Amino acid sequence: MQEDGNPVVDLVTTDDGNIFVLFSNGSIQSLQHCLQDSKSESRGEAAADQTNLYVKNFSERSHLVQRLQTHVFHHNGRLYSSHIYSVVHPRTKVGGRITVKTCRLAFNSETQVCKQTPFRTQELDKGVTSATRVGEKIVFVDGSGVVYTQDLFSEDSTSKSKLSLNLSSSDKIGIEKAEYVTRLSETKVAVIGTKSSGEGNAISVADVNFQGGFVLNSVSVKAVAAEGGAKLNCYGDNRILFKHGHRMATIFVEKMPSTMADFVGMSAFEDSPSKARAGSIKDWQTMDLLSQPLELYKSLPDALNRTDKFNNTIESLLKDFNDIPELLVLNTIEAIVRISEPDRGLLSRAFNVPVTESVLLQHLRNSEFSLVQKMLGHLIDMVRIESAETEAGGGGEELNGEKFEHHLTWIGCILNAHYANFLMSTAESSIKMLEEALETVQVLEDNVNAMGETMAVVKLIHDKQMIQTDYSNMNYSIETVEL
Repeated sequence: MQEDGNPVVDLVTTDDGNIFVLFSNGSIQSLQHCLQDSKSESRGEAAADQTNLYVKNFSERSHLVQRLQTHVFHHNGRLYSSHIYSVVHPRTKVGGRITVKTCRLAFNSETQVCKQTPFRTQELDKGVTSATRVGEKIVFVDGSGVVYTQDLFSEDSTSKSKLSLNLSSSDKIGIEKAEYVTRLSETKVAVIGTKSSGEGNAISVADVNFQGGFVLNSVSVKAVAAEGGAKLNCYGDNRILFKHGHRMATIFVEKMPSTMADFVGMSAFEDSPSKARAGSIKDWQTMDLLSQPLELYKSLPDALNRTDKFNNTIESLLKDFNDIPELLVLNTIEAIVRISEPDRGLLSRAFNVPVTESVLLQHLRNSEFSLVQKMLGHLIDMVRIESAETEAGGGGEELNGEKFEHHLTWIGCILNAHYANFLMSTAESSIKMLEEALETVQVLEDNVNAMGETMAVVKLIHDKQMIQTDYSNMNYSIETVEL
């Protein structure tokens, strides 16, 4: 398959299952368009642009494009493509640095034609040996074997964070010098390099979803040979494939933590994994205040991943524990809102757990924007119901002013933590949600003002004082009456 001497070099699949076709000049088209009849009008529209995306004045005699990776992904509701490549001389194989070119991808739903508009081009440091895209970040290995992460959409395109692979614990396997990095999933990477202690190599799995990232686990491997320039290949978000001698070996990545709380729990209690099983959730006992967070970090993350008796688990948590860390409160609420029809009462009780706003803000910034939107939607509905019950003077359950205040606190923290996301989002659902939040706050403000005026009169009556009427701004008239 090719278009006017522009052969197909790869197929690119998005996370939602859409397939795009990558051509040798860097252009991308949808599979539906490429399968259309060659006489269709849309073919001419796509074939008109023969510009090489990688090199401005491309020549086969002086330019050889080495494509490392190409991805198509979504960011803030828009479609983007990222190309990781280097350009070398065909004969000497000497060339420039590894480059990451990010483009906006426009899609014509009628003609099925895609058009790329360059958004940002980032040249990585000289000496970078491998690079990959994970989520909205670029992860790469520099010439000294250090792994860095760099944001694709940050205003400061030169800032980067170091990913430490040399674990502090003496009995852990770490990587002293990284050699190759590749994408394992949308938040995780697999890194291979020389071990920090002893001889041989090690493969580490790291989560880069958070600032800088952190290593989840590592395993020792023997000599690994590069296959097609890649020392590691990943499949299905949980399998790492590598060439071991003349054979292919595989590592199955299982039970990796999906949240920061899960990672803390696994790290703190990995010496006795049997105690951290989800089955121990039913054996919870009320413990001393200082030991409650440790018990929760040990047991709760695994329990939240269970679908059976989910509501019972949360109810047990809210009933038996009175010192729940903010991170676990947030992970619990995220697990509840992932359900298509969550229990409104249970969700309200979870939002009512006391939290420290400054700590909660830090964790909310690492939450997925889609989950945050669901939280805000449920909070607005609950505040509206509670406000209506307050005005009516009754309701199905006893009114609780403290609960109402907690819900308002969560709304404020969510809007502060994801201010930029709400500001940049063009989705109708986000705009509608902000309008509903503004309307709700306006109604509450009006009610507070009305209550303040009424409160002043009630206080005067209670203190048996006369109401001093202010006539300075009132219209009046003087009438003369003859006696």
